[in-house]
Amino acid sequence: MSAGWVVVPRGEHDVEEVVEARSALAECPSCGSRVRLTERELVRNLKVLGLALLATERAGRVYQCPRCDALCVR
Repeated sequence: MSAGWVVVPRGEHDVEEVVEARSALAECPSCGSRVRLTERELVRNLKVLGLALLATERAGRVYQCPRCDALCVR
């Protein structure tokens, strides 16, 4: 039995790449496409004039759909 995926809201967090990211072949819960979801990390950054300077909070790891950019977790 496979676990279902749930869409996660971005909120005020930025999405950053993860070193040695995992991936999962699954159906995106947002667009319904069968895609390879890639692991990303949600981070809240200190910004000055729109430029991210320093990560102030790491909110956890999520998977991102390459087609619709939705973020989801199992």
